Amino acid sequence: SRAAFYAMAAGLNTAHKVAKKVSEPRQSHRRDHLTKHTKFIRDKICKVSGFRACEKRVATHICERYLTGWTSGLIVSLIGP
Repeated sequence: SRAAFYAMAAGLNTAHKVAKKVSEPRQSHRRDHLTKHTKFIRDKICKVSGFRACEKRVATHICERYLTGWTSGLIVSLIGP
């Protein structure tokens, strides 16, 4: 329709030009977006106390995968072909 192209009010104030109000995004739309302050604080905590618990778990998982591969290769080499 033509209403989308022209900035006109509808209703009692018809033919009165209006400007569309542009509002800022709501606070709830900032999900998964770090603020400068939060990033700064997390970096400081990481430097002082080490990695977070989830990062520690990932590191142990990678280490465990390496060790299982290494031990299985060792067993195969001991048994022989």
